[in-house]
Amino acid sequence: MSARTRAADRPGATDLPDAEVLLVDAPDHGSLRPALTGPAELLAGAGRARLADLAGSLAAELSGHPVRAAVVAATAAEARARLRRLAELVDAGETDAFRPEEGLFLGRRATPPRIALLFPARGPRGGSAGAVGRFPAAADVLRAAGGRDGQARVVATSLATARALESLGVRAEVAVGHSLGEFTAFAWAGAVDDERVLALAAARDRAMDDAGDGAGGMAVLLTGAERATALARGERDVVVAGFHSPHQVVLSGPADALDRVCAAALDDGVPAFRLNAPHAFHTPRVRAAADAMAEVLAGVAFAPVTREVVSTVTARPVGGAADVRGLLRDQVLAPVRFHQAAARAIAGADLVLEAGPGRALTDLVAEIDPAARALATETDGPSSVPLLTAVAAAFALGAPVDGAALFAGRVWSRVRTRLPRADDGLERVVESCCRPAVRPSAAG
Repeated sequence: MSARTRAADRPGATDLPDAEVLLVDAPDHGSLRPALTGPAELLAGAGRARLADLAGSLAAELSGHPVRAAVVAATAAEARARLRRLAELVDAGETDAFRPEEGLFLGRRATPPRIALLFPARGPRGGSAGAVGRFPAAADVLRAAGGRDGQARVVATSLATARALESLGVRAEVAVGHSLGEFTAFAWAGAVDDERVLALAAARDRAMDDAGDGAGGMAVLLTGAERATALARGERDVVVAGFHSPHQVVLSGPADALDRVCAAALDDGVPAFRLNAPHAFHTPRVRAAADAMAEVLAGVAFAPVTREVVSTVTARPVGGAADVRGLLRDQVLAPVRFHQAAARAIAGADLVLEAGPGRALTDLVAEIDPAARALATETDGPSSVPLLTAVAAAFALGAPVDGAALFAGRVWSRVRTRLPRADDGLERVVESCCRPAVRPSAAG
């Protein structure tokens, strides 16, 4: 039996993730090229299990060198093509490549990057935590969430994603939470523990459901704030509920009034549409929800904020002794100033990551700053590709990714990461064991 067949037949090989991330570092670009072409040639004709073995072996060999390359691929053939493409870029003198659509990254960085996190407000009800659940740091948060649905599930998935990224060595310096996401941001920043923030999200969900009169709603106008305000001027109960980007504003108010504003906008050439929102959130029409949340928040002892959060209530950074309770109360009625807060948070950031379900905030960042390198982890979906792409990008930009944590709990076989020689061997690596068991080469 060949070594390749044996690897494919090993326990756990049928439960492989849908993609792998291959990480390579080197002291200089001259050394990087063979570190790319060697693994590429080893993947010629290889199967999926061999790709997993190579990814694990490369992760185990990381040395903290400043020149970095990363590939995300679903098959050995795809990984081989992308490694060879990176080698071509190196040959052409390229030192920086950020190509998430191609699953490849290249960089040179001696210090960790500045990373900004975005925490979303919405996600599919009852959605899974996707691929992020296999990381222990994320699993702890998801266990705390239990069977909670709705807003608590969104917070749990987002916080689990942030914890998983950090456990892998992808550490952010600043965060912005959109509406509900501000609860997640303050939990990430240490102001409230996991159990409490999940309970607060569930309470917010109930308060919002109970507070509406059923006659309100929300709408999006794809224009700037000044023009959106002018279009709504004739409807005194319609207010701006969200400043999302330079070209997107959310209005909130009575359903019939919103219909009139949308019709006027369309007549004026402004794209407009109603959101699937049951109430006029972020307006005085949900004051009962704000009062209910004030009562709940009064019983919570918040700790100092230990990381930078830019509030979407004030669009300003929140200091250590900030009134977190007041911000979380006021956000029920106040407009969401995501445009202003995100612009401030991503200024100077090397990478922007949306942690949690969906990619709505990533798309908004593309409008706020088209030059920003922003990625969505989309951890409510079944694929691990978006999350691994975020890890790959962060690694290429200098993040100290922990190869052992990346493969924790997985069974894989240590393989040579250069072209084979006569004395090549194969080592069995089981992460749960204190040391790997060495297995001699199999006969062909």
